[in-house]
Amino acid sequence: METESNEVADLTIQTKKVSFPYASNIGRGYTEQIDLLDDIKIIKHVHYFTDGVRPEKLPLGIFQVKFPSTTFVVNVTHSGKFDGYSHDHNIHFTGIPFEHLFGLTGGYRLEQSIYTHEDLLQTMVLIPDATLTKLVGTDVKQNLYEQLGINSTAPLKIIKFPQSLAQIVETCAPEYLTGALRVLHAQSAVLQYLLRLHQHISSDFSFHNELQSKSNFNVKDVYEELVAVPGNIPDLPSLAKKFNVTSEMHISAHRGRRFRLNVDAISA
Repeated sequence: METESNEVADLTIQTKKVSFPYASNIGRGYTEQIDLLDDIKIIKHVHYFTDGVRPEKLPLGIFQVKFPSTTFVVNVTHSGKFDGYSHDHNIHFTGIPFEHLFGLTGGYRLEQSIYTHEDLLQTMVLIPDATLTKLVGTDVKQNLYEQLGINSTAPLKIIKFPQSLAQIVETCAPEYLTGALRVLHAQSAVLQYLLRLHQHISSDFSFHNELQSKSNFNVKDVYEELVAVPGNIPDLPSLAKKFNVTSEMHISAHRGRRFRLNVDAISA
């Protein structure tokens, strides 16, 4: 007979908030770290600027972080713009709205500057690799890394996703929630983000990549071919042969979903 477990998860929220020492005529900014279950962390970067005279670009400094273990890092820009430089990998990059910076790393040494023409809002999600395995399983985790293109030799990747995906992490820890309720809300948002991210890349990315690798197919090229033809429109087999696909070509995506290439549906 199984004994019922009386173990209760500790939902005491741990929050660390650090302000940036801006001059009052520039604005105000802060970084807030929220510790969740299973060593997941959310870090919110908030920078509000005044309407007064201020420099176009503001250096924040060099940030050095060491993780206890390999960690999956997501940094989403919601508004504003920043420049970054990874000292570890000698990589310059820029963050703009709806861009997601992905990393797989044991830590980083990052130099960052921000533009002041617009308030800058960012959210970072840090998930230990072991925790990600626990949440989604080894196969899904590896598929996620492969589709994002991150590994030990290519640890950083910036990809632009729809606003709906960025909004999940933007609203993951609203100020009006406190205590355990805020933890649960943030934890569920992280899980929802992982699910939506996996669904998005498993369908769109697999479909797009396989098309590009197996054929010369491009929707714009097909459209331009059609509008350039005087008189009779070429039939489907002719188009398929020219663009190196079959008229009944099927592309298998994740979980067995199938996509049919329908050239008849192409329009301006």
